[in-house]
Amino acid sequence: MKVEIKEINSCMKELKIEVPKDAVSEEYENVYQELGKKVKIKGFRKGKVPRNVLERNYKDTVESDVMQNLISDSYFKALQENEIRALGKPKVDNIELKIDSPFSYTAIVEIVPEIKVSDYKGLEFTKKVVKISDKDVDEELKYLRERMAKYEVDENSPAEEHDYIIISFESFIDNTPDEEGKRENLPVTIGRKMIYPELENKLIGMKKGENKEIEITFPEDYTDKKVAGKDVKFNVTVNEVKKRILPDLNDDIAKEIGEYKTLEELKNTMKEEMIKMEGQQADTRLRRNIVDKLIEMNEIEVPKILVEEEMRLMFYDTQQRLKAQGYDLDDAAIELDKIKEGFKEPANREVKSYLIVDKISELEKVEVAEKEMDEKIQDIAKSINQDFHAFKQKMIENGSIEKLRNQMGRDKTLDILINDYTIIEKTVEKEEILKDMERADQ
Repeated sequence: MKVEIKEINSCMKELKIEVPKDAVSEEYENVYQELGKKVKIKGFRKGKVPRNVLERNYKDTVESDVMQNLISDSYFKALQENEIRALGKPKVDNIELKIDSPFSYTAIVEIVPEIKVSDYKGLEFTKKVVKISDKDVDEELKYLRERMAKYEVDENSPAEEHDYIIISFESFIDNTPDEEGKRENLPVTIGRKMIYPELENKLIGMKKGENKEIEITFPEDYTDKKVAGKDVKFNVTVNEVKKRILPDLNDDIAKEIGEYKTLEELKNTMKEEMIKMEGQQADTRLRRNIVDKLIEMNEIEVPKILVEEEMRLMFYDTQQRLKAQGYDLDDAAIELDKIKEGFKEPANREVKSYLIVDKISELEKVEVAEKEMDEKIQDIAKSINQDFHAFKQKMIENGSIEKLRNQMGRDKTLDILINDYTIIEKTVEKEEILKDMERADQ
């Protein structure tokens, strides 16, 4: 077998593969023999059909099978012999198949690029830790109180922000009825932006049984292209209003939340937990900054197939999160395609990060022992009340155990780098972290 390799770029190769004519003839013979054992043709006993009769009746089928068998065998052999780490399925083209001639074709394949990482040691970073104040605790307590809110049906009072209402409406775009924009008994919590925010705001002040026409002119650059730049009229009826009732902030709420005797005891515990959590978040930010610096210092090309897979995973996670929050994914106000497109840059960065960190893992000879794996799996299984052995077997079967091993290896590698680097810890206000995040998004 002959293999000519052409490098298209660092992430893609073209293989020109030629299979000797003897191997082609042998494959034809094998396929015809197997076919002869199975087919039934009138006038011939099963297994005794002459070759020329088979050729006359099944030529196209045999050629297709021969081609697939030759490609499958020769392609994987070419990868193995030339130590090529292929990703996904190849793009096969220029196929030439004749029974008494060599078989040839080209296969374009994406590959894991050769990564060269330089100057990754001896760096310096600042680890910013947010100071947790009593004000921060009060804000967190406010959110906790809101999550404990109860809702009571109110027959007479107008809807206010945070109230839970049930509405029905039909919409007209430029005076044309929009059948897809019709909803019956749609639950809405005012302020959560579960429908068009412009519409949601105008529901404030409406009472149960009230009907109202609401007209909105959407800007040309509105995210939902269906209504962008158009006049939309909503005919809305409020079917039910439930008022939000917040619990009082006193010792009783502390007792309801957990084994706390007083509100002050609850606040102290919350502060300790918030300080602990901020330490973990500060460590996460530090690790992200390290990875960003490594990407900046070692610019690499990334395979398109890996970026697309990362986008798919991010998109799936977003869909699940939106569902959990009660969003209707069929709602016109939620443009999933636009959301998916927004994952391109983060996915590209994520692929670069693990390719570079994996290369450093190789250079540092980082390994994840089986005992470490079992301890981690044990922790995960325990957290979700699963049997360790059954849970591990399930991870092996669905391939997630290797993903976990890779992630643990990357975490160990970053631990090694952090121990090597000069880390300056700095206490900052929350606003500084928010500004850092804004700059990172620009």
